[in-house]
Amino acid sequence: MSYEPNVPTPPRGDGGSSNTLFFIVGGLVVIAGLFIFLFTNDYIGGGARDVDVNVEAPAATAPATPAPAPAPAPEGTTGGTTTTQ
Repeated sequence: MSYEPNVPTPPRGDGGSSNTLFFIVGGLVVIAGLFIFLFTNDYIGGGARDVDVNVEAPAATAPATPAPAPAPAPEGTTGGTTTTQ
């Protein structure tokens, strides 16, 4: 598009309504962040969050069945290890 000096251009808006909207939304975001900070750090509405829990483990008991006997050694072995030099 080329510039034509004889064609009038429409006047531009001053952007006042957008700036006002940005200011209001920004203020609401700041207020929401402030309330979130205050509530999560117990500055407001807290104090009733103390929890005391006592848990005791049951006493250890012997197993209900005895351990199985070890498997017998294969025939022809005497057990232990041997080394040759």
